[in-house]
Amino acid sequence: MLGLLFASDIGCGNSNASIDAAPTGDSGGDAPIVGPAIVVNQGVWTPNRDGNGDVVVTDFSQLPLQQWVTVGGALTKLRDVEPLPPYPSGYGPSGFANITAAWGGAAWDHEHLRMLISGGGHGDASAAETEIIAVDAVRMETKLVVDRQPLNSALRLNGTMLEPGEGFPGGYNNPLSTGVPGSNHTYEGIVWLPPSEMQTLGLVAPNRGGMFYGGGAKAVVNLDDGKYTKLHWNRNYFDISYLTAVRWKHTIIMPRSSFYAARFDLLGTEMTDWQTSGYDPTPTTPSFGANLPTMSMNREFVGGGRVFCDLPERGEMVSFAAASARIRYGAAQDANAATWDAYVDAITLTGPGAADFTADNLKDAGTNLLSQGGAHYVHATGEIYVCPNPKDAELYRITGVDTATWTVTKLAGTGLLTTSGNGTYGRFVVFQRNGSTIGMRISSVDNPIEVIRLK
Repeated sequence: MLGLLFASDIGCGNSNASIDAAPTGDSGGDAPIVGPAIVVNQGVWTPNRDGNGDVVVTDFSQLPLQQWVTVGGALTKLRDVEPLPPYPSGYGPSGFANITAAWGGAAWDHEHLRMLISGGGHGDASAAETEIIAVDAVRMETKLVVDRQPLNSALRLNGTMLEPGEGFPGGYNNPLSTGVPGSNHTYEGIVWLPPSEMQTLGLVAPNRGGMFYGGGAKAVVNLDDGKYTKLHWNRNYFDISYLTAVRWKHTIIMPRSSFYAARFDLLGTEMTDWQTSGYDPTPTTPSFGANLPTMSMNREFVGGGRVFCDLPERGEMVSFAAASARIRYGAAQDANAATWDAYVDAITLTGPGAADFTADNLKDAGTNLLSQGGAHYVHATGEIYVCPNPKDAELYRITGVDTATWTVTKLAGTGLLTTSGNGTYGRFVVFQRNGSTIGMRISSVDNPIEVIRLK
């Protein structure tokens, strides 16, 4: 089977910035290019590659329709790029597996088609397990893009002071002595920042942009040089549960499991709580990100068993649950509204897959209410794809997002190859390649990249 290459392919995803750059590996020109036949053997796709090591773009349009395959070859697992030696967790010799298993999500770089994974959380991984691993959809490979911090950089809170606490720091996302936020559960709480946004912030990152890191401490890491800004450590608003984050223009908005959303101005600086309390060895250094007044609402938006999806180009997010709702966060932020109540729209789910689209089917097979499936919005087609956690569960496609009644279709034959323990979150993405709509998933550090052609 032969595929055709068109120059119009772009990726969509986790940013409300305009998409103005083709990802590495797309070819320009008007003439279609015929590629070699793909090789899929017993469900394992071994990609054809060009001279740069990129997957030949015609491979994507030849993948079996609505059927998952795993990617064969070197560097297809997060474990393949694990930094060594292993760092300890609070419960065993190594916490590396928990960068996905401990409620770990990912940010999506839609310009370069890279999934950025980081985290670990509390005692599940060392506080210094702060590496960032990219899953490159152009190359279908994993790569360590930011190294972890030294093990002896961890701190633990002893009364009111932070002191050295090698490895596991006591479980509260304390900042490391290097000024980097400790490894924590990331959920949907990390956000990719395009190079244009980094330059606006005065942090030059001409190639790969940056990443906002949430949790108890807030920071931005420059993905070109691997350096973090000074962090924003705010113990007054500490909330580890169901954390999400979105970006609207120069503001990070973080809806919480309670009835408010914290906001951080990326253009501002201020002294942080922990610095002014003597927790910082250099308290005269200003921090990155002013904490703006919170927004509130009269309903809990993000919670256990729900699936969260950002629609960044629309400035909207949706929470799928027994009572699904859309929040127009961009309009609320532009109006500097004190509450979001006027910006919440009830969503009715209908269609052949609506009855089966329940919290019980989207979370883990067990009773862990924290475990949310993954969801990704494709602006070019106006669709949302939702990926449950359990093995053999099938994907859902949601259409009609311009209205208040959305149609849910369950995609027969798309049964998942593996279980994603303790949630999927941002580790399921959808992008376009060679005229095809492609899904990509990471379920654990030991399972290879999983790919599906959706259209």
